[in-house]
Amino acid sequence: MVHRQAGCGAQVARQRRLAGAVGADHDDARADRKVRVPSIADRRTDVTLKIPRPLYEQLAQVIEGTGFRSVTEFCVYVLRDLIATRTAETADGLTRSEVEAIRRRLQTLGYLDS
Repeated sequence: MVHRQAGCGAQVARQRRLAGAVGADHDDARADRKVRVPSIADRRTDVTLKIPRPLYEQLAQVIEGTGFRSVTEFCVYVLRDLIATRTAETADGLTRSEVEAIRRRLQTLGYLDS
């Protein structure tokens, strides 16, 4: 009779899911790339973002030859850029459209050259 610790199978399954989620780029055609197994610290700081497979495959084609090592790395770059742009728009309390409206008004009043 074999005795198993309670939850041991669930823990192994969870670790396999985490390894697959973080290293989801293992489906790429590049066989020379190693799948990154998450460390304990990664599991605390990283989350899984699920996207449709056709989108993933399109992104994989887009990043070919760009220097991005994975779709995940590219997505993190794009999302950080998006947040930085949004933060910059509201950093001084004005949105980009508000700044443009003020510029147009100042040009109309003759304070700025066209």
